[in-house]
Amino acid sequence: MPTLVEWWNRLKRDFKLAMLPHKPGAFRLLDAAGAIIHIGAVDDLALRLPEQFTSRPTATDFQFEAAATIEEAQTVSQRWSATGNASASTAPPSPPAQS
Repeated sequence: MPTLVEWWNRLKRDFKLAMLPHKPGAFRLLDAAGAIIHIGAVDDLALRLPEQFTSRPTATDFQFEAAATIEEAQTVSQRWSATGNASASTAPPSPPAQS
């Protein structure tokens, strides 16, 4: 039986899933500790992202970024994978300081 906290976290996640747009996008699945367990790109966030939680039972939360096209979503997904960046921002990194 889930604890009250687990139930509440699942309820918040399900509400976020219900509000997803029907657009292409990139997503990150997170475990209970907030670590990234999967990064992907989908053609329809609202239809495909909920499926990820049934195939990855350790996933407890997610971050996403809607995109104009699936190609753009794949680019975001690849950038996240390459950097291991867990932040929701996809802004390019700042240039190194010059001395």
